[in-house]
Formats: sequence, C-alpha cells, structure tokens
Amino acid sequence: MAKDNPFDVIAGRIEGKRLSGLTYRHEDLDLIRDEKNRPMWNMANAITLLTDHGDWHGVLAFNQFTVRRVLLRAIPGQGGGVYPRPIEDDDYAAAQAWFNRNGFPKASSEIVQAAVRKVCRDRTFDPLADFLEGLQWDGVPRLGQWLTTYCGVEANTYTSEVGLRWCISAVARGFKPGCKADHMLVLEGRQGRRKSTALAALTGPDWFSDALPQMGTKDASSYLRGKWIVEVGELEAMRKEVDTIKAFITRQVETFRPAYGREEVSEPRRCVFAGTTNKDDWQRDETGGRRFWPVKVGEIDVPGIERDRDQLWAEAVALYRSGERWWLEGEVAEQAQAEAAERRPDDPWRSAIASEVLGKSEVTTKQVLSLMGIMPHDMTPALSKRVAQELLHLGWERDGLMGAGEYKNAVRFVPVREQ
Repeated sequence: MAKDNPFDVIAGRIEGKRLSGLTYRHEDLDLIRDEKNRPMWNMANAITLLTDHGDWHGVLAFNQFTVRRVLLRAIPGQGGGVYPRPIEDDDYAAAQAWFNRNGFPKASSEIVQAAVRKVCRDRTFDPLADFLEGLQWDGVPRLGQWLTTYCGVEANTYTSEVGLRWCISAVARGFKPGCKADHMLVLEGRQGRRKSTALAALTGPDWFSDALPQMGTKDASSYLRGKWIVEVGELEAMRKEVDTIKAFITRQVETFRPAYGREEVSEPRRCVFAGTTNKDDWQRDETGGRRFWPVKVGEIDVPGIERDRDQLWAEAVALYRSGERWWLEGEVAEQAQAEAAERRPDDPWRSAIASEVLGKSEVTTKQVLSLMGIMPHDMTPALSKRVAQELLHLGWERDGLMGAGEYKNAVRFVPVREQ
C-alpha cells in the first residue's frame, strides 16, 4: 500500500502524451546547434534530451510526498534493480555517461545534475494523494467504531468521535497539505498491547514513523517527509517540554534549510500525530491539554486493521469529500479536555487550593499562598507557578491584573466563564 506507484501508472500519467512518436535521434530534437549544425553542450540541450529523447521516457520524476527525486525505471545503460527508487549520487554519474556515449563527450557533471533536478521537478506525482484517490468505499460504516472494533477501546460518543475525526484529519492532510490538524490521538495501555503496531498497520511501514527526532529541530522537520502517521512514543517529551511538543504538533508548515541545501524551504505538513504511553498520568500541560485525545486500548486486532485498512481510509475519504470536519466541537471537545485533564498527576495541593478559592470571584497566586498559610518570606516563584498550574487545572483562567487592594498589579485569576 505505502509504496510509490508502479512505473506503468506513474510514467503513463506523467508522459502519456509521449507514448507514441518517441524519437531516439538528435536530428529530430529541437537542440541548440553550432555553426556546423552540431548539438552544443549546454543546460538547455541537456534538459531537452532528458525530456524528449526516447531513452529517457518514463525515467525521471519527483515524489511530492517524500520530497525526493526518483527513478521510475533504470537510467538507460544502467543495470537492473527495484524501481521506483530515490535517485542516488551514482545515478548522476550514470546519466553523465549516457551523454558521453550519445554525442557529448565533454558533458559536465554540474550541468547533468542541474538538468536532472529540473526535469524531475517538471514531472511530479503524489503517492499519498494517488492512494487516497484510488480507494473505493464499499458503503459499510466502520470508521466511527474502529477504535473499539480493532483496539478494544470502550464504545461511547467520545471514543467514536476522536477515532473518526483523527482519521479524517489524516485524509485532509493527504489532499490538502498544511491544513490545520493540531491534535494528537493518544493510545494508552500496558506494555505489550501492540499500540505502535496498530498505528503502523494503518499505513504500512513506509508511511509510518516511530523514531521522530527531537521536536523543534531541523532534523525533525526533514524527517517528516514521506510520513503520514508519526508516533510520539511514551510521550517522554511531555514530561520535559510541554510547550515544545504543543508548538510542534500544531505547526502547519515546516520551514528549514535541508542538508546540503542552499535555500530555506517551506513544506506544508502531510502527517498526523499519535501518542502512545503505558502511563495514566502522562499529561503535563497546565492549560488542560485540549490538543490531546486520549483513549484506553484493550486487546488490539492487528490482522483486522491490516485487512480492513483500505476500507477505513476509503470511508474517511468519502466523509472528507462530503464536507465532514476533522476537529472536535461542543460537548465532545469539552470531554476531550476533561479526559486529558484526568491524566494529570495528582497534586496534594489541589484539594487545598480548591477549598481556599471556593466562592471567590478573583484571586492571585500570592493570595492563595497566603490563605494556605505560607508566609511571605517563604513564597517563591516556583510555588507561585505551582499554584497557577493548579488554578488552571481547576477551571480558572488568567484575566489581566488586579486593579486595587493588597494585590494590585498582580496577575488576576478568575473562574472560566461559561460560553
């Protein structure tokens, strides 16, 4: 499933107009010539030959999903192998050798490489979009219950919605790169439940990753090329850099300079994220973790996922095309935030703070510390931050500064207003 399309499909689409009337003679090509009517060696002629010479029909292309130049079949004169495959350094030498054998003994590697890159970019294909376009749904609803059917998740409105919307978001990223999909499905369950295997089964190994480099780095940005589902294993980063992981999963476009690249590139995202964890207290986001959609898995049916995955994605495509959203709304969105909040580790201060602020319309962290009996000389920034986190967890929010009184100009917390 998750492989570049075979040569006969890609080449037929990219160069179908050239399937008849192919030419193998320089005389029939529109080449720049010298005063003796001999083809000259320059960039324009190199591009024309790679584009119009019969030997090069259906050879070069650009994979928009992996952001890689590829060979759809062997370079003329090159040996066999498995195709399609990414272009490697030795392939440029093989291309240069072809020019040497075909009337250009002084063909330069610089021009050959630049011409190959140009022609590849002119012949693009998108295996992810092609895969999704080719699916035919059989009309049997499965997607709303896939987490229950294949992953043993409790059946209810919340689990049905998050499973459905997450899959539609993956399809949306396939058809509309860079669209907003700022959430992460989180599979919870004891070790050995095959959570990662289940995610990989949804795509096959080529389009799945469980080895994401450190978030926020150039390595992480480039690593996302060619990935459709990216696992954040054990949510270890959540314990250390909550802001980093939130910023990373909400990003819509990767902007970075590739290795050996001269210019910065901007690449709209094609992937969605899924977390896995053995813990039930992994959540460290003091703002409530609305971007995380946790579910508890049971026994996972990997063969069932592999058997039905094309129909799952076909249904997701049908829903996407019908205009279905891929985000949560209303009560389900609130429940998702409540589910994430339940994954926060218990703080012994929480109940004490809840008692002190009960019935109040506004407080400051210093005021709460004072109510809890903490003397002013013992109040530290760390304690204030701890109180602020618990206030946010208890359903309070920051609302400017106190305007008067003992705590004037201190950050003001008020209960979250009902919308």
